[in-house]
Amino acid sequence: MIPTEDTPPSILDLLDVTAPQARRIALHVTVNGRAGERTFWMTEGGVVFFRRADGRLNRATDNQSRLIMKGLELARRSSAFTVQGRVAEAVELDLARGLLVS
Repeated sequence: MIPTEDTPPSILDLLDVTAPQARRIALHVTVNGRAGERTFWMTEGGVVFFRRADGRLNRATDNQSRLIMKGLELARRSSAFTVQGRVAEAVELDLARGLLVS
C-alpha cells in the first residue's frame, strides 16, 4: 500500500485510473505469387490458420505451421512473391473462422 501523502499528485491520478482492456490481436498475412493469393492468420499464442483452395480456413498442425513459417520467410525474400502483413483484431479471425456472425 502506498501512503497517499508521500505520493506526487500525478501518480495519485494514475492509481485511480482503471487499467486498459487487453486486446486480442492476430497477424493477417497475404502472399501473392504465380499460383494466386494465399492467406494466413497467426494468433498471439502461435496458432497458425491457412485458407484452403476451396475457401475454408483450417488450423495448421505443428508440422504445417513450421512449413508455413519457413515458406513465408522464403517468399518474403523472393522477388517472385509479394508478402503483405497487418496486425488485426482477433475478432476478424473469429469472423473468418465462422465463430462470429457479422
